[in-house]
Amino acid sequence: MVMSYNQKPHRYPGTLPFSTKQKELFKGRKKELDEIIRLIKFQQIAILYGKSGYGKSSLINAAILPELINKHNLDPISIRFYTFQETEQEHNILLSKNYNSILPQGPVLSLEIIKDNSLWYAAKARQFSKNNQPFLLVFDQFEELFTYPERQIKEFVSQLAELLRSGIPQRVEQILNLNQLEENELDIIYETIPVKVIFVIRNEFLYLLEKFSSLLPNILRHSYELLALSREDARLAIVEPASQSGDFASPKFQYNNNALNNILDFLGDDDARIEAIQLQTLCQAFERKIVTEGDQITEDETKETNLKLILNNYYQTQLTDNRILEYKEIAQQIIEEELVVETDAGKGVRVALHELSLKAKFSTLMGENGNIKLDALLDSLVELYLLRKETDNRRGDTYELAHDRLVTPVLSAKHQRFADKLILEQELKEAETKRLLEVQLLALRKARIINILVSFLAILSIVSTIWALGQTRLAKNKTEEIERELTARKEAEIQLLLQRYDKIDAHEKEVRMKVLEEALKIDSTNLKIKTILKTLKK
Repeated sequence: MVMSYNQKPHRYPGTLPFSTKQKELFKGRKKELDEIIRLIKFQQIAILYGKSGYGKSSLINAAILPELINKHNLDPISIRFYTFQETEQEHNILLSKNYNSILPQGPVLSLEIIKDNSLWYAAKARQFSKNNQPFLLVFDQFEELFTYPERQIKEFVSQLAELLRSGIPQRVEQILNLNQLEENELDIIYETIPVKVIFVIRNEFLYLLEKFSSLLPNILRHSYELLALSREDARLAIVEPASQSGDFASPKFQYNNNALNNILDFLGDDDARIEAIQLQTLCQAFERKIVTEGDQITEDETKETNLKLILNNYYQTQLTDNRILEYKEIAQQIIEEELVVETDAGKGVRVALHELSLKAKFSTLMGENGNIKLDALLDSLVELYLLRKETDNRRGDTYELAHDRLVTPVLSAKHQRFADKLILEQELKEAETKRLLEVQLLALRKARIINILVSFLAILSIVSTIWALGQTRLAKNKTEEIERELTARKEAEIQLLLQRYDKIDAHEKEVRMKVLEEALKIDSTNLKIKTILKTLKK
């Protein structure tokens, strides 16, 4: 049975971004923190952009938000965008998600007269309930906005622009002109909403924000590019969490100096900068070793071959954890077939799915108490840093792959699983064909024996001889029919393997070779397959 338990937290989040609760473990980025805080402090709209895996969400969650709360009296509202789902087509889910995130809990009776479903009203209600405390809208993974229908995008940006403008909307003024309100109520309605916005977006999508410039003229004016970690910041991010006291999954531990330099050298690019997600993935693997094997990371453990192996096998390694082993196949189906969608071009896109969608499809596969077991499986996948869970008190839990960098290994595992399944099916067909052939051969042997006996006893009756010869011909014809069927099946199976081969990404060389080698087992004389395999091996 799947076991989900309150595991002690790790010092390194692996593929997940740091949360606000992990602010004490987030090290480095002091320079970036100061510059982004300054940008937010003096500008109404700011942009944080950078490549996937550089740590934008971690910087926001574990450094910027705590700093704003503790030192700048700014109320942050973190809103994470997800890929649009076709099931949401009937409703403007984009606006409703943002509206509910901004709107305070409970009714604001003094503002009921102007209540509507706009972002402006949600922000005005928040301003009223928070005694005019300034607040910051943090739109994380903002590139996912562009997966929504154009009409939803336009409506969202129009309402956001309305919120950011000083003054009140004309429709609200018309309501106020028709109703008598107390002066103190009018004061807060007319008071400018103290709101700021920061968009967090991957750099390859930054140019798309230009299309909003007519409604948000200064949207691209104040931006900050987050680069990969400097070597010194990377050193802090590796060493300091390991030395902290606390109730963690591992005891305090150290990195041998040579081991530390090996890690930094291995991860560093041409400019000696280091990708945050790769650093966290390696460090989490080392922390797991510490739990069972010792109190120090040695030089031998950080040889280049070992480091490459950890990064390449992260996904497959997590799937072998005892917590999910019983339902590993269902876990793979959820991740590889539901949370990562393969495009016609062979690329993968991670999507977010609501818990109800997953339960509708998979809970029955879990047997008795299916929903409970599926919840436990999903929680275990979150604990293993393969999935990220987003909880909305109004809508329930949503799940997605922990990070974009897992998409490639997930697709690779999917292709391998499908290839293995195809090979297994082929082996079962071959076994059945072999069994049928053995039955026919046995019949043929019996027919031959009968023929010999009849021939030997030909003197008994010419009719008996003719009957025996007829039986032999029938058996021979049946054997030839079976052989033709076998040949046709082999050709069909080879064609099926070649079709699968064409669908496998060209970079998955080993998987492609394995499919071709299985095809040769079926027909070792096939020149077409030999030629393709020979070309692939060069």
